[in-house]
Amino acid sequence: MKQYTARKIIAVMALIFTCQHAWADIVINGTRVIYNEKEKEVNVRLTNEGTRPLLVKSWLDKGIAEESPENIDVPFVINPPVSRIDSKKGQVLRISKLANALPKDRESIFYLNVLEVPPKMKPSEKISAEADNDAASSSRLQLAFRTRIKFFWRPASLANQSVAEASKALKWEMINAPKGWAVKVTNNTPFYFSFSKISVAGQAVKAGMVAPMSSGEFPAVNSASKPGSGKVEFSWINDYGTDVDSSALYGK
Repeated sequence: MKQYTARKIIAVMALIFTCQHAWADIVINGTRVIYNEKEKEVNVRLTNEGTRPLLVKSWLDKGIAEESPENIDVPFVINPPVSRIDSKKGQVLRISKLANALPKDRESIFYLNVLEVPPKMKPSEKISAEADNDAASSSRLQLAFRTRIKFFWRPASLANQSVAEASKALKWEMINAPKGWAVKVTNNTPFYFSFSKISVAGQAVKAGMVAPMSSGEFPAVNSASKPGSGKVEFSWINDYGTDVDSSALYGK
């Protein structure tokens, strides 16, 4: 019963702190993972930039951040799923594919989770923290932090296609929205596009991600009048996590 309760506490804490938090000590080498079907496995390097050893648990989810790892069924295996990483040391996660029925004509998306759990405070450390009256520091040492990044499965049929070229096929238009106007992006390509920035006539739009063979609507930040025909400027994130600046004409 005590072990079960501890797992629940860790899970709740991980959900609260799901982000690339400034206090997190485990650093993932990259902001996204691309798994090409022809590869036997992909490697993801973790580094402990903190001053204490950490227990690290890693898993993939299908897009629901709150889902318990024990209830998730994905066609991949991570080794090691749990490891200890000493201060200033690293660990390589080896992610390999299983037989699957994922679409062959477009990308699929999952999310890689890395949960770090620091060791319990020693009695001497607790006394020191209390003596310093540093409640924030004392609590921080006991928190579990989770980092969650995008993990893209890219089928072999896309091996010879260019994401950069595909970005030119995106269709843009202005539409009415409940609070002003929005940008509609139609993505008839087999790739996911994550936008870090979108603007129209100098007016910012709330950027996001659009899935393959679908469309997405991104509302304007301010409720200014809807622009007419013209040019939209946008930045999309490539396989290396780098912003690529682009532009395109849009319709009303």
